[in-house]
Amino acid sequence: MNDEENGQQTTALTIPTSFGDDQLLAVADAAERRVEAVNKIKTLALRVTNERDWTDQGGNPYLQVSGGEKVARLFGISWRLDEPTREDHDDGHFSYTFKGYFSMGTAEIEVVGTRSSKDPFFAGKKDAPLPPSEIDRNDVKKGAMTNCIGNGISRLLGIRNLTWDE
Repeated sequence: MNDEENGQQTTALTIPTSFGDDQLLAVADAAERRVEAVNKIKTLALRVTNERDWTDQGGNPYLQVSGGEKVARLFGISWRLDEPTREDHDDGHFSYTFKGYFSMGTAEIEVVGTRSSKDPFFAGKKDAPLPPSEIDRNDVKKGAMTNCIGNGISRLLGIRNLTWDE
């Protein structure tokens, strides 16, 4: 296209805004196969775990690391963890964070797992919590590590947010 006013030549750029019918069908077919695969993964993950691998967290099932490790072996998931970081809070409490990298085939995700000494699991009863000085730092550190591993496996497989009926 010529711009007669300033003598410069410009080119019109056409950007496709939709798929062709064949492309759209191929995308839909691939998506349908992925839905079937995710549902099968869910079923197999449930078959390899038992009731002790799941806990109730706010009324919803939560896969504990014991179950996550079983599922990871089933699907060939591997991971590596960075060294943890510890954060000391002004009130004497502390928290640990692990960053992990989880892979299955060519897919890899990055996940963070944390635990705090304020968590009821470590701090004890709500009406009589333990002071931070009496909470074992290694227990909180291990809790952050297992949190990271459990999160990574369940996120990579897409098996989060299950219901008790499932």
